[in-house]
Amino acid sequence: HVLSVLESSRKRGVSENTILHVYSTLRKLFGDAKRLNMISANSVERVTPPKIERKELDIPSPSDLSEILETAEKSKYAAVIRFLAFTGTRRGEALGLKWKHVNTDASTVSVVETLQRVVGSGLHSVPTKSRFGRRVINVDETTNRLLIHLRASQIERYLISGTPLDDDDFVFTNTVG
Repeated sequence: HVLSVLESSRKRGVSENTILHVYSTLRKLFGDAKRLNMISANSVERVTPPKIERKELDIPSPSDLSEILETAEKSKYAAVIRFLAFTGTRRGEALGLKWKHVNTDASTVSVVETLQRVVGSGLHSVPTKSRFGRRVINVDETTNRLLIHLRASQIERYLISGTPLDDDDFVFTNTVG
C-alpha cells in the first residue's frame, strides 16, 4: 500500500521532495502506532525511501554578473537585483525585507522575515523557516548607498501621496507599495 501511494504521487507529477515528505510522515505515523501497540509491525520501514538528487547551482561567472547588473541598471528592478547579487539572500528574503531591519549606519541588514505567496490569499510576510535563516548580513558600500538612496526616494514618494514611510514598510516595492 505504501508503494502504491508513492507511485501514484509520482504519476500525478508530485515532486520527489514532496514524496519524501509523505514517506517520512507515513514512517513516523506507523512507527508511533507500533510503539503504542496499535499495530505489530511498521510496514513503511521495508520500503526504500525516495532518493532526492541535488541539483547543481548555476552560478553566474563574474563577467556574466557584471553583464546582468549592467543590463539591470536600466530596469525598475535594478535595486533588488543588485541587492540579491551582493547579499546572497533568497528572493523571498529580499522582498520580505522591511526598513526596520536595515541599518545603513552599520551597513547591515537583518534577515528575519520572508515574503511568501499563499494560494488564494496573496502575499504574506512570515518569519524565516528556522533560526539558521535569521541572520545579519553586511552590505558593501555601493549597496548601502543604494539602500540610502532608495529610502530617500520612497520617503519622497510617500510624502507626495500623503502617507509617511513607516519602518514596517517593505524596502523593495512596486508602484502600489
